[in-house]
Amino acid sequence: GKSLLAVGDDHGHLHILKLPVNLICGPEREDEIIRQVLDREYHRIEGEPARSTTLEALKQQTSKTLAAEDEEIVQQEDSVIDEEYRKTLAEFCEATGISLPASDAALM
Repeated sequence: GKSLLAVGDDHGHLHILKLPVNLICGPEREDEIIRQVLDREYHRIEGEPARSTTLEALKQQTSKTLAAEDEEIVQQEDSVIDEEYRKTLAEFCEATGISLPASDAALM
């Protein structure tokens, strides 16, 4: 039992190829191995929507946490800037002899 394969090319030439044994007779348990690979891929694809949902929820939670942290940082920076402004304004008013209106003095 030789196994031969006839192959034609685009020029009309016919080539006869002898097939090696490993292409004729697959490895032991080939059907089982292929079935395992396909089952694994099927389960991976089947679990993909749940994984996508979980990742999306995690992404939203992370973005909310980052937004809250960013807001806190901005508020802290604003407080520092406001304090520096009040000090600078008080120094300026004292140096120039200007008195602050009652509404501005209450902020100090």
